[in-house]
Amino acid sequence: MGRFTCGVLLVLAVFFAILGIWGFDVFFNFLLIGFLVSSLGLVLMPRRGPQHAYRNWYRFVALLLSLGVSVYLIGMIFAIAKVVPDNPAEPASWGMMILMIAGVYVFANLLGPPTRSRWWLRRKYPRAAAAIERYRKPGEVRETYVPAVVLGGRRCFLVFYYDKKKPDQLRGALLLDEDGRVLDDPALAQRVGKASHLARETIDYYRHQARVRLMLGGERAIRGTKYVFQTLLAKKERFAAQGPQVLADWERVTAVEEPTVSTMEAVYAMKILESQWAKEHRLGRLTEIREEEYLEFERRLLELRRPYETATPLLAESIEPARRLAEVVRGMGDVPHGREVAEGLLGIADSGESLRRGEWRNYQYAYLWESDWQLWRDRTAWAKEVEAARGELGMATP
Repeated sequence: MGRFTCGVLLVLAVFFAILGIWGFDVFFNFLLIGFLVSSLGLVLMPRRGPQHAYRNWYRFVALLLSLGVSVYLIGMIFAIAKVVPDNPAEPASWGMMILMIAGVYVFANLLGPPTRSRWWLRRKYPRAAAAIERYRKPGEVRETYVPAVVLGGRRCFLVFYYDKKKPDQLRGALLLDEDGRVLDDPALAQRVGKASHLARETIDYYRHQARVRLMLGGERAIRGTKYVFQTLLAKKERFAAQGPQVLADWERVTAVEEPTVSTMEAVYAMKILESQWAKEHRLGRLTEIREEEYLEFERRLLELRRPYETATPLLAESIEPARRLAEVVRGMGDVPHGREVAEGLLGIADSGESLRRGEWRNYQYAYLWESDWQLWRDRTAWAKEVEAARGELGMATP
């Protein structure tokens, strides 16, 4: 964050220096060239795969910007060369260029992802929107993205409230219908929570970008793990010379190459599935999600998790051999990239430990801690009291 701020300040200093030394005309043209270079940089760096869907959308926006700026700069060059009589660097032209850039920006934010505004909720479900704000306590902010979950034609909203000063600290949760009525139904909240969680985790722009970074790390981890096994196989005789115990550990670890890599590739495939689902559902513009869509997604996700079941007993047996082998590798000076190989072996042991605990068997996409459910129960009880008081005062519950 500090480097980003320093970079922004440095760029602003350069621009203001240009403005002070050469005047507004040079400053404005320099600004346009900066727009052009940055836009072309984004256009010329395509990324394949659904995980880059947001990036590819902004490539389209950057293309529009670069075309507009290019036309303006070409016109300016023609004017300087006296090819055309009018000088496009007049204030009117500046105004047109600023309007063009602003128009592309508005187009990108209104018609393309990410859409995090609340206007659609106020317009389409005004009673639910009013209830969401009514049950928000002082010092709280609500989850920005609250999609409508459709269950059998019934629309529900699962709303999370966070501490205003500590955005990661959950302070309450509430389940509302489209008329703003409080729903005290734990089973229904579980169902709505799964679909709502899917929408937030896959479609939200910032979570989408975090998943891209995680996947890039996953690609490196898969390559690194494959290298670990290649190194172990290439140095079989060297490990055998360390004694029968080391050779037995080597045989145990090398036997789990296929299940280890398959589980890592399964994790990567699940992230691809999330990205693909987000791309197919209009990225940040999704406002409603049907339970049937979530159930189909979950079915496909559980299919990808099948390698876990096969790999669990095998990797569980390799935990201690992998750890002992990592210590052996640290003491061998002739193993290429010995430190990385040792860390990879410890990573294999950690994966086996995680699978042995059986956490993957209790899979639930919308997992909430018991403390979170308690916050939901407390907020629901309080909201129902407020709802009852409004009814007693003769105020129709919106």
